Amino acid sequence: MMKKLFFVLIIASTMFAACKYEDGPLFSIRSKHDRLNGSWKFKEVLVDGIDSTAAYQQRFPIIDFISNQELWSAYQMDVQMEFVINQITHDNIIALCYFNKNKTFLHVGYANGTTNPNSMGFIGSVGDQVWEILKLTNVNLWFKINTNDRVYMLKLKSTNKKF
Repeated sequence: MMKKLFFVLIIASTMFAACKYEDGPLFSIRSKHDRLNGSWKFKEVLVDGIDSTAAYQQRFPIIDFISNQELWSAYQMDVQMEFVINQITHDNIIALCYFNKNKTFLHVGYANGTTNPNSMGFIGSVGDQVWEILKLTNVNLWFKINTNDRVYMLKLKSTNKKF
């Protein structure tokens, strides 16, 4: 009986130790890549602690992470996804993104290498960005972004549309 209990405790502690993100999940059957793939909406946006949610929701109603690994591997690039920000003006901002080795950060680079005229805050600004993943579940996605001398805390909610 003690051996079985010990074995169960070892397995349970290994599962909980596998959590990479500060806010979870503790365990998931779906890969991080599969959980990220799909359409998302801003649930909360804080810029240096100030609520900016309404401005981002109005300007950028949908954010799509589109998996296209076959295309990028054909070009021998490490890009794992396209990041398409659907603006209310229908002038989409496109970025290429990939996970770091431990899948705790998402590297984001905007396609044309210049600031997009429709940019706002961290969206569309010049240069590569590193987004720290705080939570990545099937329905919740949280990031922390330090860029342009500002700290952005993002909470997104899945629209349940997958690509």
